[in-house]
Parts: sequence; C-alpha cells; structure tokens
Amino acid sequence: MSDDKITVYQKNFNFYRKYHNNIGNILVHIVCIPLLVWSIFGLSNGLGAYLGLSQIGYYKYLPSISIYTSYMLYYYVIAPKKVFWQTFYLYLIILINSNSYYSGLSTVLKYFIVQILGWVFQIASHKYLEKNSPALLSGIVQSFLSAPIFIVHELVDNLSGFSLNYTALFYILYKIVF
Repeated sequence: MSDDKITVYQKNFNFYRKYHNNIGNILVHIVCIPLLVWSIFGLSNGLGAYLGLSQIGYYKYLPSISIYTSYMLYYYVIAPKKVFWQTFYLYLIILINSNSYYSGLSTVLKYFIVQILGWVFQIASHKYLEKNSPALLSGIVQSFLSAPIFIVHELVDNLSGFSLNYTALFYILYKIVF
C-alpha cells in the first residue's frame, strides 16, 4: 500500500471519527448506513425506470450497479486491502438483495420510506447520543464517500475475528439489517 493510500484514507477516517465516538451512535450508523445504501440502490433503479431505462433483463439494475462500481473503484484506490474486501462483500450482498427486491416503480415508495427512516435515526443519534451535528453538515461529499466504508472499518477494528468471508455472518447480518 502506498503512502498516498494511507494518507487519503487516514484523512477521511479522521474526519469520520471526529463525528462518531459514542458507541450508540456508531451502532445506529452500522445499521442505518447499509439500509440507506440498500434504498439508494433501489431508488436509483426506480429513477432509471422513470427516465426510460429499459426494464427488461439486467438493464433495470444498471443505475445501482453503476453506483456500486463507482464506490468500489474509489475504495480500491484509497483503502487498506482488508477493509476494502470486507466493504466489497458487504455492499455486494446489499446490492444483490436490493436488486432482487426491486420490481419497478411500484417498489420505489418502500425504498423512499427506508431512506427517510435511516436519516431520521442517524440525525437523532447524533443529537441525543453523540450530542453533535452529523458530519454531512461539514462535508457532504466526504460524508457520502466515507460513511459506507467506515462502518465496515468499525466492525473490522472492533470485533475480534470479524470477517465477511463467513457464510454464517452473512446470514446474521442479513437477518439483522433486513
């Protein structure tokens, strides 16, 4: 790993850490951020349908796959390998689940409700648990780029032996989040 990767990643992690120190707030984020990503995948597919993207075959999933690919390319460039691969696996599962649930514009309302609830819980956890403002008020782009990988970083750092390579953990995480 080059020094540039360490520097960019550490800079982003320091920004994230400044706003996330309370364990309750971190746990809320560990649950809500994957749900927000899940709903963004579904909403992006719905937007594609609304804009006329073919809903035949896998074309209907092109918006969510594009978002996933963009994030993973960015993370591949900046993140330590262990955190990158755990992030890759977690969000791949979420992408597959979101796309399997998506059935056109009729499901968009459900994704939208998850999006609203995810934000409400995160903002409330900042206000009442962390007693600060969400990071996105100081750096919206950095927040949206950093949050998905840093919840994985929290899990990798704080759970001894955490690895998303284990099928049992996938099943447990799936049951907790969905």
